[in-house]
Amino acid sequence: MRDSTGNVTSPADPAAVLGWKHRNADTLCTIVLSVQDSVLTLIQHVSKACEAWELLRNQYETTNPTRILNLENQLQSEKLADGEAVDLFLTRIKGLRDQMAAIGMPLRSEDLARRCLRALPPKFDGFVTALTTAVRPTPLTFEEFSSMVMEEEMRLKVRSSADEAYAASA
Repeated sequence: MRDSTGNVTSPADPAAVLGWKHRNADTLCTIVLSVQDSVLTLIQHVSKACEAWELLRNQYETTNPTRILNLENQLQSEKLADGEAVDLFLTRIKGLRDQMAAIGMPLRSEDLARRCLRALPPKFDGFVTALTTAVRPTPLTFEEFSSMVMEEEMRLKVRSSADEAYAASA
């Protein structure tokens, strides 16, 4: 509840207080369960759902230049680490894409695909070369890239397993 000045207050009636506490706990629980683990540190110290919501809103909805620059830097520095699952990398990229869109700075799918190509480790060099030199009627989209890179990851795993099996039999 809010008073006439807009400050958050608790109701005076004991039954209403209890109801408010239950709704607050339920709402805070929903918020905590809805955010990524990396975001929990922002809200782990709050006791009111409205405080958690305000912290998250300030973190993710602000369009100040610092926030925009921070997100752009995070996106530029994202790399698929050797041995890391491609789907984890793509999840991070999608999260950054969604955050950029939420602050009014959506990324074109083609631009995101090009950034991701540059973020792949050397074992994907043949894949990157094939995609960057292929003549395409339309630019590669992030969705197409995602599908193709996951297929390439599976192909590399199968090939690695076959090579190991061959080496073991020799």
